[in-house]
Amino acid sequence: NADVVVAALNKYGIVNPLTQKAILSVIGKESGFIPQDEISYANTSNDRIRMIFGKRVSGLSDSELTSLKRDENAFWDKVYGGRYGNDKKGDGSKYRGRGFNGLTFKSNYKKYNRLLQENGVRVDIVSNPERLNDIDIAAEVNALYFLNGLTNKASKRKFSNDDPNDFTSFDKALGAAVNANAGWGKDVIGGRDYTAAQSYSSKFDIGDIESMA
Repeated sequence: NADVVVAALNKYGIVNPLTQKAILSVIGKESGFIPQDEISYANTSNDRIRMIFGKRVSGLSDSELTSLKRDENAFWDKVYGGRYGNDKKGDGSKYRGRGFNGLTFKSNYKKYNRLLQENGVRVDIVSNPERLNDIDIAAEVNALYFLNGLTNKASKRKFSNDDPNDFTSFDKALGAAVNANAGWGKDVIGGRDYTAAQSYSSKFDIGDIESMA
């Protein structure tokens, strides 16, 4: 599936192999190159859930959180409901993370659905969010997501670059890609997401990436 991802990156003009390697590394730690729904937290420790979701679950006792995480729909509505376009009961589950890089929230599904259609991809991931797990659709959305994330003022401010093709350092490209995926408000360097992506990057050789579709 890495070939499909790189082909989509090339299609949307992200052709720098350093940036492509950084994006592949993020995808690797997010989904292992298998587009999929965000994993259940039913078997995740309460401490880990509190670390990930912070104030969304901070008012719950351990027994309440243990009960909540066993109910998939209730859990997703608790942690994702009422924000970023999720305005109906069940939206938390319906628009949980999917695809290669874990696209989340109705507002993002709407945004990238519009961009897909503007680029001639006839699909409706708002009405049919599971289509985001189709390999070709996942690759298109991933490319559009990073094109948007790496060309904005936040990338310029934090990594002195708002052109994904101008990176000359893999470490800087990786930091920008991880930050774009995690959210620009976070300090990712040295954190769990960055370390996981950095570890995954050893699987990719620049020469191999340049030979992909």
